[in-house]
Amino acid sequence: MSGISYAADGVGGDFYWRDCVTGNYKQEAATAMVNASGLAETAPRQERERMEDELLAKLDRLEAGLLRQSDKPLDVRPIWPRSPEPSFFEFRHRFDDIDDDVDGSRRGSYQALLRLYYVQALDFSRAMVGLHCHRKDVSDPDLVKSRQDAEIKKAVDLYSARFGDRWGIPGFPY
Repeated sequence: MSGISYAADGVGGDFYWRDCVTGNYKQEAATAMVNASGLAETAPRQERERMEDELLAKLDRLEAGLLRQSDKPLDVRPIWPRSPEPSFFEFRHRFDDIDDDVDGSRRGSYQALLRLYYVQALDFSRAMVGLHCHRKDVSDPDLVKSRQDAEIKKAVDLYSARFGDRWGIPGFPY
């Protein structure tokens, strides 16, 4: 398998989110990412919906194979292992601007760098299985890489540990 993700090859594939029992994989992944952002607790309902809609649109582009893997800013990149099978990828998203409140005041700006790790393997046709998401912690530049590596390891471990039950996805077709 090459280091090109289905999310960026112009063809795309089917996206699944682990432990999704509703079949609404993209919605559940978007909700998990908004929750992981830490912004959901304080954001008004309409702001949370806007964040989820933004992620849903990007996940639609992921399934269509229209994300950027080589042009900056990157939407997706290979992470671990670079070879052999299976290939793990990082889906990237950034929240860094918010709209004015209804009363016209600004609530202040925030920034959240979100990461979702997914796997694609030859024996799953063109499936991309989302395994883990988190908010990237950049508060200490000396610890960014080790913290991110720990989050990537969680995704890799989930892949192995949950392979037998197909990551809790009822009727996973592969």
